[in-house]
Amino acid sequence: MPSRARTAASPTSGDDSLALDILQGVLASLRSDACEPRSAAARSRGPLPLPHMQLVLLLWHSLSRVARGAFIAKTAAAICDAVEARPGARGVALTRLHALLHYSLRHFEHVPEHLPAQFQSYLVAAPGADGPTSAEAFDAGPA
Repeated sequence: MPSRARTAASPTSGDDSLALDILQGVLASLRSDACEPRSAAARSRGPLPLPHMQLVLLLWHSLSRVARGAFIAKTAAAICDAVEARPGARGVALTRLHALLHYSLRHFEHVPEHLPAQFQSYLVAAPGADGPTSAEAFDAGPA
């Protein structure tokens, strides 16, 4: 059965193909981990670190409206695929897919003020320094 995650509309020609490839890779990885969380690849890879997830969000904002919409559709399809593959299951990858969908819908038009500043703090932080917690950093800000 082909995955619904591949059926969304194609992005416009003005979108950066490297950004699209990175976003597709992240989505494919999360989908795979949500559908088969016990795979050797999922265990060795581990969840994407928070600063990397924030970079993914910044990349998503660099896309055209059409490509962002297509990515939302693919994210929703990946959630459906994971739920069909493992009904009633919960896990980090499925939670991240839900958070990615929620963020994408909530912030479709604008980058939230806090995201670039938080990502910048990770770039200038000393190695091993603690940044904001996951709850503070992933989707903080006014509702």
